[in-house]
Amino acid sequence: MRKNAKPVTLKELAEHLGLSKTTVSIVLNNAPGVNTIAPATRQRVRDAAERLHYHPNLHAHILGSRHRIMAPTDEELQFIGAAEDLTRRVRELEHENAKLKLLVAELRVDKRHSERH
Repeated sequence: MRKNAKPVTLKELAEHLGLSKTTVSIVLNNAPGVNTIAPATRQRVRDAAERLHYHPNLHAHILGSRHRIMAPTDEELQFIGAAEDLTRRVRELEHENAKLKLLVAELRVDKRHSERH
C-alpha cells in the first residue's frame, strides 16, 4: 500500500462487494446478527477488507456512535489519530514481514536446488 494512498472507506468496500454498508459493518465488527449472513459472504467481506487494506476510521466511529453525547476533546482526537497511525504502521510492518518470509523461503528453495547440482 502506498504511504499517501487514501484509505478505503466502509462505503467504498461495500460498493466494491455489492453489499450494504450495514452487512459489511456487521461482518467486520462481528456484531450481533453476523451468523445470519452466509459464511461465504462473511469470508468474501473479510478477504476484500484485507486485500484493499480496509481499516476502520475511529473518528467516524466516534462521530457515528449513538451513545456519545459530547463531542470528543482535542486530546481524544489526537490520541485517536496517534492510535490510527500506529495501527496503520503495524499493519504495514506485518505486510513487509510477510513479504520477507516469502523471500527467505524462496532463498532456501534456491539454495537447496543449487546444492543438488
